[in-house]
Amino acid sequence: MRYVRLTVGALLISAGCNIGIYSDATSLSSSSESEGLPTSDETDPTTTTETGGETEATTEPETESETGSTSSDASESESSAAICGDGVVAGAEACDDGNDDNYDDCLDDCTLASCGDGFVQIGVEACDDGNDIETDDCLPSCELATCGDGVVRDGEEECDDGNSSNEDGCLNSCVAAYCGDGYLNKDAGEGCDDGVNNNQYGSCAFDCSKWSIRCGDGEVQEEYGEQCDGESPSVNVPCKPDCHYDFRDVPQLYCYGSCSWAGPNGCDIQDAHVFCKLLTGNPNSEATSYEIALPKDTDGFACANPLVHPVHPEKPPTEENGWLYTDPRIDLGGPFEDYNVPHKPVYYVDYSMVDTHGADTHVLLPPLCTNP
Repeated sequence: MRYVRLTVGALLISAGCNIGIYSDATSLSSSSESEGLPTSDETDPTTTTETGGETEATTEPETESETGSTSSDASESESSAAICGDGVVAGAEACDDGNDDNYDDCLDDCTLASCGDGFVQIGVEACDDGNDIETDDCLPSCELATCGDGVVRDGEEECDDGNSSNEDGCLNSCVAAYCGDGYLNKDAGEGCDDGVNNNQYGSCAFDCSKWSIRCGDGEVQEEYGEQCDGESPSVNVPCKPDCHYDFRDVPQLYCYGSCSWAGPNGCDIQDAHVFCKLLTGNPNSEATSYEIALPKDTDGFACANPLVHPVHPEKPPTEENGWLYTDPRIDLGGPFEDYNVPHKPVYYVDYSMVDTHGADTHVLLPPLCTNP
């Protein structure tokens, strides 16, 4: 409530008027109405009170409808205003973690982190370059581009077919396939590709169209050290993929009399050394001990002397064929220089050594061999 204190004497003097003091509130009110002045009901709520020669003016309090609602609305508006970074999610904010770190799941503008926003979300994204270009170092999925992802990177990859095959038009290194890369590209019509392609023994033609002479072509190339190629002439001695015989399981070597393989006639340490070289395929192998025995009723290395005529069990010499001998020995070729076996030929029999060479002769059993 506001109070206004008026000094009546001062008012009268300053006005220069001879006005009586009204003590009757009704008369004052009537006078105001007759003169066209606003009444107390029409003016602001001030009440004049005479006290000891002074007049007090009292102002009535403003009503709540005029001022209270405005103040309350302003207070509520201020309390509900969103402030990004205060740690409280409000208003249009999608998040608010109270920091300015753009590498967590809430950005400093209070939006949720997402692939493509240009910030690498730690532990979630491998990269984020903020674009949707597939041919740069970061894919639109926010994964690092790599050879094999099926997307060709500009300036870094020639191709990228996204598979693990080296026998198509694109190698696993993301380099385009070519004649000489060492991989057979059947789609391009290559017949071979060994990475050398010099058209020499064991290699491919210059244009990758076909193989040159090599182990595996079915022809024995003795000048290149082949002993066999494909099917072996002996059922008991297989031909290995490297075109050499596998003698590891040969049970005996015939060396009686003039059939010796090395040294003087008969079986001795020199024959045992030759046997070791054949068994191991090692030209430096030697026998440390050996055993001479009677022939076994099975296959083995035959007499090395071409002039000796073993008996063919299925085709013995008879009067009908003029008592001619049919040699049962199989010529395995030779000399085997890579085995350090100079004999030519190296003979073998698939029949019983007893039947072909006789029971009262001598053979060497497999000796103990070094294999340096």
